[in-house]
Amino acid sequence: MTVEVTSFACPVCGKPLAKFPYAKDGVDKVMLKCADAQARQRKDHADVVFFWSSQEKWWSKKFGDLDEAAKPNLGKGSTVKEKKVAQRKPKQAGKVTKPSPKKLS
Repeated sequence: MTVEVTSFACPVCGKPLAKFPYAKDGVDKVMLKCADAQARQRKDHADVVFFWSSQEKWWSKKFGDLDEAAKPNLGKGSTVKEKKVAQRKPKQAGKVTKPSPKKLS
């Protein structure tokens, strides 16, 4: 089986992610996994799997959305759809940080 390597980087080892076809409920789909077959066997890569979401982006339960930082190369190998998605501005996460406690003197 030949896999198509993408320009996305694996969030664990930094090697490229590759497209792997699968079927779910009789529908052909594609997921992204680390292209390194030996790395995929390791425990630290167990959750490295991204699915194409209804928001038209790659998403992982553990790692969230793949963003532009994970895709440095938008050259010839990228599809038109991938280029359009990458050109969009990333949404700001609603992360709230707690202020550090003040030290009493």
